[in-house]
Amino acid sequence: MLTVYHNARIFSSLEYRRDLETAMFSNQVITIDRADLRPVAQMNESPKSLADVQNVLSYACARTQHDTRAWWEHPDITRLGDGEHRSTSVGDVIEINGKFWLVADIGFRECIVMENNKAEPA
Repeated sequence: MLTVYHNARIFSSLEYRRDLETAMFSNQVITIDRADLRPVAQMNESPKSLADVQNVLSYACARTQHDTRAWWEHPDITRLGDGEHRSTSVGDVIEINGKFWLVADIGFRECIVMENNKAEPA
């Protein structure tokens, strides 16, 4: 099972986005505040191996893009929350088996989700 989260701050704060992009392109540990994340979708995809994680992340990201129809109309997706949702974008987060992955400009970066200034256990 995986969960897709949209980052509520990614489009509302230019400074936040700049800091996040700086961290993405460096070797800095990326931390995201859970309060900024909105769960929007769940899928029953699960990687069979560590090498498969990137494939599952790519699939989840692609499936939560609007194409010829709204992404939540796909039968393999469970939409979470009320209302319509945007497509998954750079700065959003995907959780697989308790690990969090940031959607980066190119690929995905593992990140730490913080709650009350403490990292969630993996």
